[in-house]
Formats: sequence, structure tokens, C-alpha cells
Amino acid sequence: MAGNGRALPKPLLKVAGLGLLERSLLTLHAAGIERFRVVLGADGERIAGEIRRRSSLSGLTIELVDCPDFDAGNGVSLAAGARGVADGFLVAMADHVMDTAFVRDFLSRAAARPESPQVAADAIEAVFDLEDATKLRTIDGRIQAIGKSLTSYGSVDAGLFFFPAGSGARVGAMVATGARSVSDIVTRMAAERPFFATRVMAGMWQDVDTPDMAREAERRLLRSLAKPTDGFIARHINRPISIATSRFLARWGVRPNVITTVVSIISLVGAGLAATADPAMLAVGGLLFQLASILDGCDG
Repeated sequence: MAGNGRALPKPLLKVAGLGLLERSLLTLHAAGIERFRVVLGADGERIAGEIRRRSSLSGLTIELVDCPDFDAGNGVSLAAGARGVADGFLVAMADHVMDTAFVRDFLSRAAARPESPQVAADAIEAVFDLEDATKLRTIDGRIQAIGKSLTSYGSVDAGLFFFPAGSGARVGAMVATGARSVSDIVTRMAAERPFFATRVMAGMWQDVDTPDMAREAERRLLRSLAKPTDGFIARHINRPISIATSRFLARWGVRPNVITTVVSIISLVGAGLAATADPAMLAVGGLLFQLASILDGCDG
């Protein structure tokens, strides 16, 4: 769901070099989602134009849905997007950053209950700004209450939902009878059937409502580049340098494919120098291999 009436619409704000909406679509696609509906509200024409202009999105199947009543609540936007959808579907907030590992883990866990609506949930201690978070109170994983002002809760809503087949019409009916927010819809649906808070154990996510949250989202994205298989050199030398370089390159809009091409060229030059009998050239070739190894961590 996209659009909020700012001078620059929030879905177009950049975190680590990509607009929030563009990043969400690419992340969901990388996790296996093939068809998308983007619900447009404030600044809808501007956002639609950006979607059409982005070459990175040109291969995605994206349907744009206008929601004239977007200011009535995000539940109304959800109903607009779900209208006519008979199959199960995901709902993602355009102002939430998450990585592919987070989405895949949620999809895997949600598949264990394909007939139940679910929301991705995270531990309280993992939340950057708990006051702003949407809290969840549950019993045996079933949602009993949801809202920002809850005083008793055990986890938080991470902004990614699964609704099973048949939910599109039900969401529309709830909005028609007064539901206005996504929390309203979750509350009403949870009163009818189990609505699960599904704890996601992999990857990262971050809501982006303030400059501090945007910086935290970038920090978490860059931190996610580290791998458990990194050796001592990679962990303490290569990875810190590649993360700092990634931050710089992302802010200048350098795309991963460009970095991959540069790494390939450096590696070939290094191999050519290493193949010579000149000790000095061999040393330079070794340095180029090390540089390629560092930059190789920047193209994710």
C-alpha cells in the first residue's frame, strides 16, 4: 500500500540507495512472489510514474489499483487491493524494509497453516522503536488483541501478512461494515477464526517512519550482509570494509550488476599479473585479488 501526501511520497524515499516501494517489490519477487498489486493513494500518479520508469521493475507483473478513499484508513486500501482476489495473498506495507530471508522464513512458516490468516511477528527486544510499533497480545500464537497502545503484549507486528483463500471478499465485507484500519480487520477476523502471530526467526525488518528509523533500516540491511560462514579475515577485515563501501556506493545509486562487472575485471587483471614471473607484479596481483574479494561482498 503506497502514498502518504508528503513532499516526497514515503514509498519513494530511499534507504540504502533504493526507494522503499521499489525495494519491497524486488525483495518480495526475490522471495518467490510473482504477481503484485500496488494500491495507490496520495500522490498516486507520481508513484505510478516512478514504478513505470524503474527498469528494475520492468520484468515484474504489477497491477496498479487506485484507492480514492485511502485517507479513510489503511484497511480501506487493503480492501481495494484484495477486491476480486479469490486465492490466498500476502500484504506488505510499503514503508517497511525487510530482506529476502525474512520473507522466505515467514512464507515457510505460514505454509504450515495454509487455511489460517497470519501476521509476521517479532520479539519485543528486537524492535528499534517500541513505542511506535503495533503490539500483539496472543494466547498459544492466536491473536487476542492488536494495537499501538496495548500495555500487555508479547510480540510486535512486522508489517507482513498472509490471508488464505476467500479472505479478499471477507476483508471487503468488514470494511463495508465499518473496519477502517488493518488492525480493525485483524481484530474482527480474529474474533471469527484463529489469526496467528507467526514468529519469524531469520532475516531483518524495520518500519521506516522517521529519519532515525531510516538509518536503522540501512544499518540492519548492511549488517545482514555478514554470513555465518565468514572466516577470520572475512569477518574482521573484508566484511567491515565491504559494508562501509556498500553504504557509500548505495547512496550514490551504484547497482549490484555494476559492482559484479568491476569485480570480474579486477579479478581478471589480478590473474594476468599473477601469471607473470615478475615478483612485483605477483604482489600487485595478490592485492587485486584481495580487493576483488572485498568488493565481492558489496554486490548483494
